[in-house]
Amino acid sequence: MMNKYKLFVVCTCLCSVISNASAREPTFSEAKQLNSPVKALRWAIKHSGNQHNLTDTRLKNLLLVEPNKLYSSARDYSAVTQLATNQEKQILSSAESAWDVFVMTQNHPPGTYPFFAELKKQLGYEKATSPGAPDKFISLQRELAGVDDDIYNIVKDKIPGIAMRAKYAMAAQLMREQQQLIPENQWFINGIDTTALANLTTNGKTINAEDLHSLNDYLSFQLSQGNYQFKGKLPTAFRLVRLAAAYRNDAGFLFGAVCTKEGTHIYDQSYVDRFCLSDMSNKQLYDRWFPRQLKIDHQRLKRSNQKPTFGQKLLELVGVFFAIDGLGAAFLDFFEAAEATELSEAGLLEQEEVTALESEAASEEALAAEEYQGQFCRL
Repeated sequence: MMNKYKLFVVCTCLCSVISNASAREPTFSEAKQLNSPVKALRWAIKHSGNQHNLTDTRLKNLLLVEPNKLYSSARDYSAVTQLATNQEKQILSSAESAWDVFVMTQNHPPGTYPFFAELKKQLGYEKATSPGAPDKFISLQRELAGVDDDIYNIVKDKIPGIAMRAKYAMAAQLMREQQQLIPENQWFINGIDTTALANLTTNGKTINAEDLHSLNDYLSFQLSQGNYQFKGKLPTAFRLVRLAAAYRNDAGFLFGAVCTKEGTHIYDQSYVDRFCLSDMSNKQLYDRWFPRQLKIDHQRLKRSNQKPTFGQKLLELVGVFFAIDGLGAAFLDFFEAAEATELSEAGLLEQEEVTALESEAASEEALAAEEYQGQFCRL
């Protein structure tokens, strides 16, 4: 007769087999399409064998210690798995396996680029603090933005307003990077405006409305792409806000420091004028600080009592709403519609799921745009 312990072991093993039976690794051909952690996670949900939907809200609750707090830290993987349900653990494990297969298609051993670390990078849950390295967080902002010194410094002198300055500097940097990747005869059709780039980044040259529109259009397009890069820099939106944070730090803060020597916050989140930008995640910078900084830029430029400055002329050229155009107001949380479309085209995701994601994204963007316009109209 089988004792209770043996029966327990048999049942446990059987449950494990049944649980894992529905999970499978993608083929190499499929894995090549899973070129971001979010795509791998979406693939894992589709092939989990359950009707479970790991929503954005649930994922935030798993990944962040205090999801509703400005300075929340991200949990490590072991803490996430302790909180996850059995179904969620299976999905995360399957996503990790799928990601490892993709990594192997890029000629790297599994685990070389850990799934969980790359997922946090794509979702914007990384910070720019510098534990154990006093004052390193100041230069780290610029390093994460990945902007060349000449662009950083010249645009700083030419464009007023911290957030607006960051937009045009990032557009110039992205154009320059693209120039290095494609033949010169393809620059124009890929949106690279060499005249605008030269006028913005060369001392002694002036920029005009056409240059500004060209640079803004290029940045808008790049932001719409999502821009997670395997083995690459941060997504473009997060490079942009880290660049703006660097410019903000350059300007200094009245009444003393807002961060500790290691870049962690001194004041709580109720002090809206004392945000410690290095201790905010990339996502929080993009959602909560950057739009507010654009509004501040506009206020200062428009209310100036001095004779017309370049900044005021800039506002006349581009208008207030042009200043926020190109942000992709709802930088899509979790499952980006663009990535879902790619998976659908590759036959790895059902069109109904794509349509639902696109509809949700459109609603979020409309609400965000209405909120931003409301902020400016109250000025």
